[in-house]
Amino acid sequence: MAQINEKKYFLNATEQDLAPNYPSLDDIVLKAVSCNARSFEFIDISNSVPSSTQYIQTKGTIRHDGSISGTFELNSNGYFAQNDRRNYKIEKTDIFDKRLKDSSLEHELTEITQTEKVKKSGTSFNFDCGFTIEDGTTSAGNRIYFSPILFSPLNSNPFTAESRKFRIDFAFPYKQIYLYEYEIPLGYSVEEIPESLSMRLSNGDITATVGFEQNENIISVRQQFQIKKTTFNKENYESIRELFDEYINAVNAEIVLKEVSN
Repeated sequence: MAQINEKKYFLNATEQDLAPNYPSLDDIVLKAVSCNARSFEFIDISNSVPSSTQYIQTKGTIRHDGSISGTFELNSNGYFAQNDRRNYKIEKTDIFDKRLKDSSLEHELTEITQTEKVKKSGTSFNFDCGFTIEDGTTSAGNRIYFSPILFSPLNSNPFTAESRKFRIDFAFPYKQIYLYEYEIPLGYSVEEIPESLSMRLSNGDITATVGFEQNENIISVRQQFQIKKTTFNKENYESIRELFDEYINAVNAEIVLKEVSN
């Protein structure tokens, strides 16, 4: 820990991709060492971790052949940026691939944009690309079915037990915002669109929203999930479990398009 003008900063010499004030995830539940020429002390940092943010915007066009093509833009900071930068160094396309809710979808990336914020450690991470998902929808008769939420960190509820004996720990506080905009194919209209949902713990420490909106031939979806602190008492378990169930059901909802009769 370093101190500059009365302000303290966490520094981690073992993690080159982490910005100041973000201790290693392996050390979050431990203590930091603060020392100078005159003193030495341990400081609890378990509740001092700053929040990380991840923002994804997807704009796509649904085509008659069932494919979806468009653009993908990601911006992240904190631990999300560290993870994204690591994946990028391994394989650029992992940034997109590993986020697909259904990794079996046949897809291709094009027009990958490299920026300085991709390469520079300890900063926010930005990544842009074009994409085509060949089997992004399912057709049956004169209808097209598709799940508008392509990316989700949660495909199933991690809280499967009926009860909990110990407290619940999350690695770090965070907010994820995913925005989608789809242009439906000419000759189709929206037959079914899910209801928007808003979920929260009674104290507001976990919140989630999934909003659906249609404006003429454009479908817009906003998906947001936020955890404001890392530790919850076991008494909160049932409420957290129910919230996760509702959220996962919402992100798996389908939209139905119907061919318009001439």
